[in-house]
Amino acid sequence: MHWHDYRLSSKPALTGHGEEKAKYVILSTVPARFCIVSFIDLDGLQHSTKVRAESLFEAAILAIQAFKEQDCAPGSASTLEVEIPRPSVKHTVPVRKVHEWLDSNCKSPSEKLTKERLKKLMVS
Repeated sequence: MHWHDYRLSSKPALTGHGEEKAKYVILSTVPARFCIVSFIDLDGLQHSTKVRAESLFEAAILAIQAFKEQDCAPGSASTLEVEIPRPSVKHTVPVRKVHEWLDSNCKSPSEKLTKERLKKLMVS
């Protein structure tokens, strides 16, 4: 099963009535890949972990969980760097945006299942 790869839109789109649409856009469906997720804590120490994920936000959530297990979870003001080694691509996402995405409305039944699974990880 492949999930959609959600990335933050630089500008929210407007509907015909002037209302903002979701701030996330579906870019593509991607297979699971190994990603290296890292952040720098308040003491200036860099923490990194390797996760296998099918989307940017899934990688971020799996990494946050891994960091929690090692007692070095990033705070909500932290910024995560997600690197996909092949081809080499880096994304940065603030932890607060990860939580916003997780709490946002679902666009499809598969996204709902994904978010439910990832929410369970965040509370464990």
